[in-house]
Amino acid sequence: MSMKERGLVEVSMRGGKRANITNSDTEDWDWWVGYGKDESCQFEGPWAHMAVLAARILAHPNTEKVAPNLYRPNHGLTKDQEESY
Repeated sequence: MSMKERGLVEVSMRGGKRANITNSDTEDWDWWVGYGKDESCQFEGPWAHMAVLAARILAHPNTEKVAPNLYRPNHGLTKDQEESY
């Protein structure tokens, strides 16, 4: 099923300089890619970066569409976490 059919929007977000997630380059697929410093790496980095990324994923409107029980629009990140990750 396509992103459009599922009501999802394109997104690229980071949880730290080495913890990023984006939709794939394949047009309109509901397929997401996690990478490190650049798109040739896999996930890597400290647990704190993964936790910030998880909080941002749970706060994203796409989560409300696919897992409404997990949707947390007020993720509660500190100012330091918002600015440093």
